[in-house]
Amino acid sequence: MSEPSPLPPGLPSSDELFDREPEKKGFGMGRWGCVGLVLLLMGGVIFVGGSFFTSSIMGKKKESFGEVAQQVLASDKQVFATALDAYRYTAGSYPTTEQGLEALTEKPTTDPVPSRWYPYLPMLPKDPWNQPYKYRYPAVKSKKEYDVYSVGEDGVDGTADDVGNW
Repeated sequence: MSEPSPLPPGLPSSDELFDREPEKKGFGMGRWGCVGLVLLLMGGVIFVGGSFFTSSIMGKKKESFGEVAQQVLASDKQVFATALDAYRYTAGSYPTTEQGLEALTEKPTTDPVPSRWYPYLPMLPKDPWNQPYKYRYPAVKSKKEYDVYSVGEDGVDGTADDVGNW
């Protein structure tokens, strides 16, 4: 007499499971061939399309960068205007030229040191040419009370490509 099976009736025993031949599962060669063909076609489309896209972009790189730079400058100009106005509201005046834009991220240590100060920006953005923005108070070129500007592509202050809030 054999021992009773610990499995509920109707389920195969482990002996029966291991004695069976494995069933064929998964993709057959035909399916893998189709998958490979689809991947090959997609790769070709991406390669050809990417090459066309890259060549058309490279031809317009200078123009596109100029447009993007203008958008970045406009956005940064608004960020600085908001932060500087908040600084003036809490500190009583704009930062001095010596304190600079750093007064928006770190409490100034030179006079006038504001009695109420908060970090107005987590970090100072850089211009599209990866240069720090310049700041002057009182303004020399702007109709606002301060100048915030980029030295432009040439990286030299006071040249024709300087762009600011004027």
